[in-house]
Amino acid sequence: MMVEDGNLEVLKLLSSTSSKIAQGEVLQLQQKG
Repeated sequence: MMVEDGNLEVLKLLSSTSSKIAQGEVLQLQQKG
């Protein structure tokens, strides 16, 4: 993935979003037991 200078905020947003998605998947797996 190419990142241009000044896209730090976009990177932070993508990182935060993918992190939340991953956490949600873990929660779903835990609930299924």
